[in-house]
Amino acid sequence: MTIDLYLVRHGETEWNRQGRIQGQGDSPLTERGQEQALSVGKLLATVPTLPPALLLVSPLGRTRATAGQISRHLAVERMETDARIGEVAMGAWEGMTLPEIAEREPSRRDDLKRIDWCFRSPGGETLAMVQERARDWLDSLPRDRPAVAVSHGLVGRVIRGLYLDLRLEEMMALPVPQDVVWHLTQGKIRAIGPL
Repeated sequence: MTIDLYLVRHGETEWNRQGRIQGQGDSPLTERGQEQALSVGKLLATVPTLPPALLLVSPLGRTRATAGQISRHLAVERMETDARIGEVAMGAWEGMTLPEIAEREPSRRDDLKRIDWCFRSPGGETLAMVQERARDWLDSLPRDRPAVAVSHGLVGRVIRGLYLDLRLEEMMALPVPQDVVWHLTQGKIRAIGPL
């Protein structure tokens, strides 16, 4: 039996608004981010096969806050945190903007222009590390019931890319809105919500 997964990115955060790299760091949801999470909860509540839902959540604060808002509209049977769907660790670059990185580390400017710049941060995770944990997580998903996952932009791209067997360039080009649900099932991905 195939997986039946509804994948969600956390709502907008203060650092998202400021253009700061979050990685494993954290910042609170903005008012808009809370509204996005509530909107996603309403969308998920319309899926007839979901309630009560198995809710799988990254352990970071912004995803847990998003899951809390979602659960105001979606009946949740069980919520589990899972570090494998936590955002890509960005090491020394967490909390910085791209211009700040370029100014502080001029030798890294070329890295910031590459498609895979986010996997080249000092002390951060490599693409291979992220793919391994994302693949392990996908393989562990239940096959007998649908699940909802609240994760992040970059690792969400990797999850969707692995699911569709995309090349890195295609994976990194995937959109990462904060008010859309991605339904992964039967080898396809469908967007639910505004795109």
